[in-house]
Amino acid sequence: MTPDLNAAIAFLARKPRFEAELRAWLGEDCDELITKLRPYLNDSLTLDTYVRARHGRNAVGRARMKIELTERGCPSVLIDNALTNLLPEHERARALLDAHRRDLSPRSARFLVSRGFDEETVRELIETSSD
Repeated sequence: MTPDLNAAIAFLARKPRFEAELRAWLGEDCDELITKLRPYLNDSLTLDTYVRARHGRNAVGRARMKIELTERGCPSVLIDNALTNLLPEHERARALLDAHRRDLSPRSARFLVSRGFDEETVRELIETSSD
């Protein structure tokens, strides 16, 4: 194996990566290495791993999730499919608060917004909790 191939395998072994991330890490003229590593690259599986990791205590809103996945180079078709298959935003926000054992206060509202939940979702949670 060439040193470049060994380094690329080590890079992929650390965590699941999108093909675009590997291409960016390898730089120019990486088509031959990408071909050799194709059996180890699966954007759908990498996306699924990311979505499962962003559940419960580590949940983030759809907006933040979309930004993070786009920055990592996930194909937009996969992102759109994954986001439509998620639980509704208010249910995910409520689950995040429950996981952190927080009631709905102004501090919790800021916490949700910092995690990428839109203000409309936070407002809905506040209105339903005050009923």
